[in-house]
Amino acid sequence: MTPSTVRAIVFDMDGVLVDSEPIFLQAINTVLAGEEAYLPPERNQEIIGSTVGHTWAKLVEWYSLPKAAAEYVIEYDVIVRDIINQGLD
Repeated sequence: MTPSTVRAIVFDMDGVLVDSEPIFLQAINTVLAGEEAYLPPERNQEIIGSTVGHTWAKLVEWYSLPKAAAEYVIEYDVIVRDIINQGLD
């Protein structure tokens, strides 16, 4: 694909086209499992729509996690990419 063949780009910022929240919750819980913690879907409702940084700051606070939020964000981002790539195979 060359730049001249791209005619449009669609951004789905509100989840109308793709419901990505289950992917994000799965990734969060994969990271939290390493800390023997779990975020139930009901509690996740409190952070849906937040930035990744804010989400992990809240999770560090709620679960008294030992690392800084930024460290969890790095791990989380890798897991999200892996989940998405598995779905594209």
